[in-house]
Amino acid sequence: MNILQRIFGKKASSSVSYATFGNYSDVAEITHYSQALENNSVVSNAVDLVAKACMGTNPTCVDNGKNADVLAKKLLNNPSDMVSGDEFLYKIIEDIYLGGHAFVVFIGNVRSEPLEMYRVDPTKVSTFTNSFNDDDRYQVLNDKYQGLYLKQGERFLNSQNEFLEIIKIQHPSKRSILNSCREEINILAVGLAKNGAMLSNGGRISMLLSFKDYVGQDELADRVNSIERKAREKGGGGFLGIVSGENGVDVKEMGLTPKDMDFIQLQEICRREVYFRCGIPLPLIDSAAATDNNMAAAKMQFYTETVIPLCDLVYSKIGALIAFREKKKYTTLTNQFLIPAVRHQVLGELEKRKKIGIETINEMRSLAGLERIEGGDEVFIEARMVGLGDNQSNLG
Repeated sequence: MNILQRIFGKKASSSVSYATFGNYSDVAEITHYSQALENNSVVSNAVDLVAKACMGTNPTCVDNGKNADVLAKKLLNNPSDMVSGDEFLYKIIEDIYLGGHAFVVFIGNVRSEPLEMYRVDPTKVSTFTNSFNDDDRYQVLNDKYQGLYLKQGERFLNSQNEFLEIIKIQHPSKRSILNSCREEINILAVGLAKNGAMLSNGGRISMLLSFKDYVGQDELADRVNSIERKAREKGGGGFLGIVSGENGVDVKEMGLTPKDMDFIQLQEICRREVYFRCGIPLPLIDSAAATDNNMAAAKMQFYTETVIPLCDLVYSKIGALIAFREKKKYTTLTNQFLIPAVRHQVLGELEKRKKIGIETINEMRSLAGLERIEGGDEVFIEARMVGLGDNQSNLG
């Protein structure tokens, strides 16, 4: 029994002429990487994974080797009454991935401590450079804190409002992280769109019916619609291709061509390349590549090579300006001790430094982002080593 008999429940009659299903319209390509966050799930998932990991970190401020409870730490944890520290950091990391830099405006008299800080959408900021290609001024448009920010020394101050100052947090590469893999992003976007267009037309041709005698176009159209309707009623997937033939009916099942297989493989390669460029190890995004042994190592790599450097970039830049305005000297970095994936490594490093015995307990606690304790400023060393000829009974 052929496919027509299975569909209609009776002997198939022949049909005429030529008809196919699934004509695909052209799909516009992504022309700029900044579109990718909204248009491509692979990109949005990769950036979201990194930004959420950054949200789980905490800043620590160190002054002369001691943990300091200063304004930078407070503002990073609570930038303003409108935005939490986590939300603020998420958008800053997202901006760095998209455009290679982020902008932050500080509120408060520029000659004293800032009161609040806000993220400014980089698409609303125009950057002007001097003859040495260094940033000379920023023009903020269509924003609550719009205006011209002129360079004065190493700072950028609003030309008409002495309560506004802006800073630029720039990735060391001075370019968008996503821009470096825009070709892969474009392939993913176009492939997704074309697959969607294919499915909206019923899917790829999964069965080809070749009829052998000839009838008019109207009769052919009626039979095509009837065959397709009956196939849908039977729960069939994909769709049918129907062409003319001679002397009977020939049914042929359609499989994937080498070109189709290459396309599927290319999509997977591009997906992995986007995650890799975003600094996400393979075991974290592919369960087939994850094992009990390599998962811990992958998490360690993810935090030490991607998350912590990004957070250090943001924390240090913001912390440096706040410290300057406080007239204090301290550094602001990521508190690695509070990150479960790297805590074991931090403890191992502290254990080694303890054995060397040249740092106090409080100095080591400050490196771990912990508060000082009473009596922690004294240095203790082990003093149980004795000569072989000494009287052991006289030792305490």
